[in-house]
Amino acid sequence: MLDFFRKKATSWTVKIILALIILAFAFWGPGRITSKKDIYVAQIGKHGISIYEFDRTLRNALEGLAQLTGRPVRFEEVKNLGIGNEVLKSLINSELLFHEASKWGLRTSAEELRFVIYNSPLFQRKGVFDRELYLTFLRKEGLTPLQFEEHLSKELLISRIQRTIGEIPHFSPSETQTIFSKLSTKLILEGVFVNAENLKGEITLKEEDLLSYYNEHKEEFKLPEKVKIAFVKCSPEEVLSQVSVDPKEVEKYYREHQEEFTLPERVKLGHIFLTDKKKAEEVLERLKKGEDFASLAKRFSEDPLTKGEGGLIGWVAPNDLNQELAQEISAMSPGEIKLYEGQKGVHIFKVFEKKPKSVLPFEEVKGPLTQKVQLKKASELCAMKMADVAYRAKKEGDLQKYAQKEGLKVYVQGPLGRTDSLEGMGKAPHVLETAFSLSPGEISPPIEEGGKSFVVQLLEKIPPRIASFDEVKETLKERVVQIKAMERAKQVAKEILNMWREGKDVNPILKKYNLKVETLKPVSRVEVFLSLSKEIGLLLPSNPVPSSEVEVRGGYLALRLYKLEEPTQLELKGAREALENFFKGQLLQSFLNKKMEEEKVRFNPKLLQQYGIKLGGTK
Repeated sequence: MLDFFRKKATSWTVKIILALIILAFAFWGPGRITSKKDIYVAQIGKHGISIYEFDRTLRNALEGLAQLTGRPVRFEEVKNLGIGNEVLKSLINSELLFHEASKWGLRTSAEELRFVIYNSPLFQRKGVFDRELYLTFLRKEGLTPLQFEEHLSKELLISRIQRTIGEIPHFSPSETQTIFSKLSTKLILEGVFVNAENLKGEITLKEEDLLSYYNEHKEEFKLPEKVKIAFVKCSPEEVLSQVSVDPKEVEKYYREHQEEFTLPERVKLGHIFLTDKKKAEEVLERLKKGEDFASLAKRFSEDPLTKGEGGLIGWVAPNDLNQELAQEISAMSPGEIKLYEGQKGVHIFKVFEKKPKSVLPFEEVKGPLTQKVQLKKASELCAMKMADVAYRAKKEGDLQKYAQKEGLKVYVQGPLGRTDSLEGMGKAPHVLETAFSLSPGEISPPIEEGGKSFVVQLLEKIPPRIASFDEVKETLKERVVQIKAMERAKQVAKEILNMWREGKDVNPILKKYNLKVETLKPVSRVEVFLSLSKEIGLLLPSNPVPSSEVEVRGGYLALRLYKLEEPTQLELKGAREALENFFKGQLLQSFLNKKMEEEKVRFNPKLLQQYGIKLGGTK
């Protein structure tokens, strides 16, 4: 119940969670501005972040948060949590880092891309890459392999430059030791969680309460712009029978794209992981004396994922490891054992086998490569067919009439939002982005989406509007009751703090609201600084009660210091890592802030205002 890391909207951990969700869903980075019609929320040099890209990333981030919390995220929460700011900052930062990687001359090789794709669990069946799983994923996301690989290449470059910046030293070892030793003292807190849900029975609502909230928060009930469209499509699978492939074409593709069939150096690797260095050295000595690696791994390793497999990690490419570890592993011979100190503990690595960089034989890839060439030709045929449809339908002036005349199947769908899926087809962001750029009655040129080709006619554009009071009345009731219950929970938590501060007995108020005092697990001061507040992190036995309650999901916490506890050596190490990672993040953000000034990033304040974004909060 007293989840220590549910906290205030401005806290560090919320931003970390948001960053992870944004990264997970932000599949479409900034695109080049090609015309004055492009509507963007921010412009970075010659590149812009379009309203479509921003809106799609924001909505997907909100979906991720809804899955995490088990309920929809309200517009007020979007503003209070700064979700829009975090999404915008993430998109801008990605573009700035990508620009910097380009300036540094960094490139992603075909080998790196292939290794990441082949080793992703998303695309594996029984531990082996499955091309059909890969293509199914791309179709679901509305991506072609080329689009996905371009995006992945960009993400790998961004990740590489982030790591490079983060490796710059921040403090000397002695300075770091002094700082983290002071911050590692552990706090044991007592807390009372006042659940707003349990106070809803006290709340009575009047019609004017609902009307007042509705009139003051109409933007929360704004329905987005939508479109109704008609379209025809051509899928490569539909025209495969019309395409033939000459074996010489397959051989030519194989010769000209050798990098696609090149496997990087691979190592069959195992490890025994221990948090205690002395224990690791003892195990290493036993291995040197000839004891079985798998037996010792099963007995002593603290890695639950590999322990049962005798420490076996499997085949890995050294290039996929951090630079220091990659050098160590590459230098090892089959059968060799080496001790390596990582951030979280000590590894005893063993190399079982090594496979050098190699090119897959033509005969081994001939079958799937023939299919790939045939599919490519079918996609080109689809593009030609849809180009002809677009030309002739424009002359006709009506896509549906032309399609009916030619016996083509036409689909009519809508109303559709910018991030909706096409019924029976899944996500089609480029199709919808194009539809929103058309005028009513206008017919698009051919659109390529996930390997398919489309031609779209905009039938109707439905402007954004504020939902009427009657449409949202039930939602209003739930929202206003929740707000008032939260206000009451805050008052109760404040009363408890005041009583503690004055040395009064809190049992009467606990009994009245069916509350109880719980003792939290020990947490270091640095974690409290980052997850709650500086004031709570600095509590002392002489001043154990903070000045204010803490808002958490579903209610408020009244907290006070119970006692202090000195950390163990292992916990000191963890605190040091947390502190170093924090300063690495600060350094990276300082670097990005400087780049924002250099690139003269420009914003569209009117559009951003609709999302409750204050421009000062994007840095």
